[in-house]
Amino acid sequence: MDAVCGRAARDGVPGVFGRGRRVVAAPGFCAVLLLFYALLIAVRIPNIWLKGRFWAEEGAVYFRNARLESWPDALFAVHTGYLNLSASIAGLLAARLVPLEAAPWISTGFALVIQLLPAILLMTSGISWLRDRWALGLALLMLLIPHGSGEVWLNSITSQFHLCLCVALILASPLRGGSIGWLRAAIIVLAPLSGPASTFLAPLFLLRAAIERSWGRAGQGGLLAAMAAVQVLMVFLHPEPARGIGIGPRLLALVIYEKHVLLPLLGFDHASRLTAGLIDMVRGRQSLWPEMLAGVAASGLIATAVVTTRDAFSQWLLAAGALVMAMSYFGALGQHIDLLGISFGDRYAYVPSALFGLVVLALAHTGGLGTRRIATCVTLWIICIGMNDFMWVPPGFSDGSTWSAEVARWRQDHAYNVEFWPNGWRWPIGDNP
Repeated sequence: MDAVCGRAARDGVPGVFGRGRRVVAAPGFCAVLLLFYALLIAVRIPNIWLKGRFWAEEGAVYFRNARLESWPDALFAVHTGYLNLSASIAGLLAARLVPLEAAPWISTGFALVIQLLPAILLMTSGISWLRDRWALGLALLMLLIPHGSGEVWLNSITSQFHLCLCVALILASPLRGGSIGWLRAAIIVLAPLSGPASTFLAPLFLLRAAIERSWGRAGQGGLLAAMAAVQVLMVFLHPEPARGIGIGPRLLALVIYEKHVLLPLLGFDHASRLTAGLIDMVRGRQSLWPEMLAGVAASGLIATAVVTTRDAFSQWLLAAGALVMAMSYFGALGQHIDLLGISFGDRYAYVPSALFGLVVLALAHTGGLGTRRIATCVTLWIICIGMNDFMWVPPGFSDGSTWSAEVARWRQDHAYNVEFWPNGWRWPIGDNP
């Protein structure tokens, strides 16, 4: 059980607010903390469990494919230009293991397991300061509180983003063998085959392998690169016309200002008021130098602090967050100017937001005295703002049709198109093959 949290509970580690010695998180504490973490995930949107939910393409594409097609066709289905193996697996399990009435809970349960993986990776990371109970608890909160995360909550089509977060954590953490090493290898295989975001990190694995002259890291990078090559091939073979390619530096700086400065520091309401007319101002070519400079300055400050600490964990987390952020916004679906909508493209912001939060927390433990003090204050502020908004989820994500009622109507009339979440997503589900 010591593998759960690293080392024995008697070891000393840096404290949350300084470099004092604290009792580290023992395996039993980690198990209780993981259970509490799962509970927070589950209770955030209770109607998912009470009503039964397939979210959008989770039901209309992947679950429907699993019911109507052979399992190989359903497993390797390409949607919006790429493979999403995690959604396909969840759809197949939901369609083939249980009666139709129980199907959504299988898919939701699968998504819950995936969403727990980043927490497990933090607990088994081998990072010394994460053996501190308070530090570990705050790190898990950083995974929960990114604003707009309701879009990636407990549904298998967005499990790809939690898997991408896992890959970034694997990149930044020391190498591990045994069962933890096998778990990391399985994630490295599944993540890039579930969405493009994880593929962006393959060059960073290979770069770290070259810097450290590590065959273990090279093996991780090679495995990720091989799976990424399959996903890239799918993207080229199945181009998605709705996917815009490219984002200018001006727009990128404004998106960073809104999604990675205002939202975590001020919360949804204040950020919404400050950015209400931002899209119109950009279209009107108004001067937005203060907003752009705020985004650039925040990026520069955190990068400078991380480089100064020479802490490998925070440096690779920052590199991963910056790369995933830039590439996700670069290839986002829809018009890129819409990213300035306060609730648009939240799924693209989740991974970098979580990673940047962990970087600030890392600075509170690894920086110099002044950096630690500032980073501690910023950490606590971000968590207070994030937890204040945590339980509020937009109505479109927090409520929808009742699955049992939809299935009952379909059983009376097989021509009836069942309604998935959000309201209005009606599709035929057909008969079982």
